[in-house]
Amino acid sequence: MAGPTLKLDRGRPFSEVRGERTTGDPHAEVHFQQDGLPYGADDNLVDESEDNTFPRMKVLNQDGSLAYWREPLWNDEMRLRRDAKLRRLARTGNVVKEGTVDFSAWIKGEIDYDQKLLFTQAKKEFSRVFARRSDLVDYLVYDKQIVSERDAAESRLRLLDEVAA
Repeated sequence: MAGPTLKLDRGRPFSEVRGERTTGDPHAEVHFQQDGLPYGADDNLVDESEDNTFPRMKVLNQDGSLAYWREPLWNDEMRLRRDAKLRRLARTGNVVKEGTVDFSAWIKGEIDYDQKLLFTQAKKEFSRVFARRSDLVDYLVYDKQIVSERDAAESRLRLLDEVAA
């Protein structure tokens, strides 16, 4: 899958995966887990493409008959989590993290800024401290009237609805 890659966020809780696995087993590549997703020793998400290359294991049933069993590394729930994280990463991948903030463009949804930069610049420019983006949207649209409510991006106005709910 081209585009952004998922890496282990060591700033958040994660689990170490230990144990012995057969060489070639996709589970052998897993060293960490975070948010239910497998990460390798290099902190990158373990690739799903090699999941089906490992042969099934022979297992004896209780009645002595031979059975084949293989535990796949990836399941549907993990794929959904991975895809959701990749969409979120792609959406926030264009976030400006330094420089000056154009509040008019931000409120119109034309550009997105890192939250720390947004709040720092707002404090400098408006001499006010904002705890949430919704507070800043409210201030810019209704108090400062930088842009009209009609011109503000729906995603920014939705922040106000989330707080009210």
